[in-house]
Amino acid sequence: MEHEMRVGGQAVIEGVMMRARRTVVAVRAPDGEIKISVLENIPLPRRTPLSRIPFLRGIVVLVDSIVIGIRALNLSANLASGEEEEFTTRDMIFSLLLAIVLAIGMFMVLPVYLTRLMAIRDTGVFAFVEGVLRAGVLVVYLMVISLFKDVKRLFQYHGAEHKSVHTYENGKPLNLTSAKDFSVLHPRCGTTFLVVVVLVSIIVFGIADTFLGRSIMDRVISRIVLVPVIAAISYEVQRIASRKPRNWVSKILLAPGMLTQKITTAEPDDSQLEVALSALRAALKSPDEDQNAENR
Repeated sequence: MEHEMRVGGQAVIEGVMMRARRTVVAVRAPDGEIKISVLENIPLPRRTPLSRIPFLRGIVVLVDSIVIGIRALNLSANLASGEEEEFTTRDMIFSLLLAIVLAIGMFMVLPVYLTRLMAIRDTGVFAFVEGVLRAGVLVVYLMVISLFKDVKRLFQYHGAEHKSVHTYENGKPLNLTSAKDFSVLHPRCGTTFLVVVVLVSIIVFGIADTFLGRSIMDRVISRIVLVPVIAAISYEVQRIASRKPRNWVSKILLAPGMLTQKITTAEPDDSQLEVALSALRAALKSPDEDQNAENR
């Protein structure tokens, strides 16, 4: 039996963030205890009016995920270290802008300049080669950061998050015995979304070069301006494909992303999986349940 509520999350520092009825961060503290904290004042994207509008909802969810992700990472750092550091709105804006600038520069603009060095004149070929280079930059980046010890642990928690979500979606008890049997790969993963973005960008940028110009400056501007468009289309593609992952068309669309997840996920140990399951159980609770428990 599958559950109707869509759940998901992300790996954070020594833990997992989960979103269901509420958003929760669970972290394994240095003393071995699992610390759980609720992120307050977070409207779930799927419950806002804009989230119901096709294509526009993709942009809303993407921005929301980035903002919540940064907050969750900051909270997990505090929980894991036992130190309280205030994360202001100014810090949030700066971190968000920095992440966007670095992502656009590395994955959107850089491939344009690399492709230009090949002196390719055909618009379609240019867009295809640029897309291949963009995919190459993404894969190399992921492989390089996966060599770091802290990132390896992050990728293990990423696998734990996926196992926990699979367990819930398949109607199994949220415990270690059930969760161990599931895959660390998941069709709704953010890694898969990034790969879908790369594939969609080949088509969109090929069309853009035809109508908006093929000079290096025209191409750079179009790559930056069209980021929201590509994100919106990619969200819809992944959303449709992930609903029926066993369909052969969905398998083809999701295959590159699922393959890339083999870099960004790793098999978690029992301790890490326990943290992810604790986060999901807490996220599935309503605020009223906690209030009732306190009043007993």
